[in-house]
Amino acid sequence: MILGNQKNQIEVLMKPPMPPRLDVDIAGQPTVGATDAPVTVSVFCSYQSSHCGRMQESYTQLSDLYKDKVKFVFFDFPQSFHRHARLASRAARCAGDDNFWSFHKALWA
Repeated sequence: MILGNQKNQIEVLMKPPMPPRLDVDIAGQPTVGATDAPVTVSVFCSYQSSHCGRMQESYTQLSDLYKDKVKFVFFDFPQSFHRHARLASRAARCAGDDNFWSFHKALWA
């Protein structure tokens, strides 16, 4: 494969690796987006993680941009060094199916 314009060409001799694809059981997990979306993003997060918190805006932008093409599945992944993450996860689940996503957003706010 040759990349670039006529002036600056680069020959790529290696094939890029395929991103990993895993079969993850999503039964019972909170899901948002089109149920028949061709792309499923499984998000494993701890509510006290600053990294996960910063990703929330990206997830919102992706779901707004690709409404019918992507769905997000949330998995609680509280880390032991996050003192309140386990309690936050429990509280979000206690909010129930109808209120989970609004509670989830409130926790990140």
